[in-house]
Amino acid sequence: DAMLLCGQHGIRRVPVVKSPGGDIVNIITQSALVQTLAANLDKVQAVGHLTIRDLGFGTPGRVYSVSTADPLRAAFQLIKQYDISAVPVLDDKTNEIRGNISARDVRLIATSKKVYSLLNMPIRVYLDVVSDGAENSAITCTPDDTMEDVIKRLVRSRIHRIYVVDGEDHIIRVVSLRNVLRKFVKEPQGFFGTFFN
Repeated sequence: DAMLLCGQHGIRRVPVVKSPGGDIVNIITQSALVQTLAANLDKVQAVGHLTIRDLGFGTPGRVYSVSTADPLRAAFQLIKQYDISAVPVLDDKTNEIRGNISARDVRLIATSKKVYSLLNMPIRVYLDVVSDGAENSAITCTPDDTMEDVIKRLVRSRIHRIYVVDGEDHIIRVVSLRNVLRKFVKEPQGFFGTFFN
């Protein structure tokens, strides 16, 4: 049920409710479900051994991105405007992926006393500061990587999305945790009644 709710219906967190009483005793997240898939890859080989291309993620999709030269606020504006959880950061000269700005970064900046000066900071500088010079939380795969490879990278990195790139490291599309989960479940007709109609 949690796989269906998270994969098919986009629910990010599913409460586990004690019955009787209705107390919430746990929360199942999309991340936890992908971790469960990773621990059981031997049981899901039918999908796990397929390539990203075979699963329909090898063709270009809509990707909103920012440049390393853009101010940090540009990334936050895209996240808000398109109701997405993150945007990839592309090198302003080569268009190769250099990092990732996510809703987590919004929360980090919002608690700072220097929030207004940080919003105008070039993303290149921000990534250097928060990642100590290393690439900031952007993981990639190619269309020829298997779903199993993608799941392992997502779990190892603890990142909620992976960017599919071509041979020149240019982004083709984004694959989210929800996209991954959706490939492992199919909702039986009327399973949730008319609740999600």
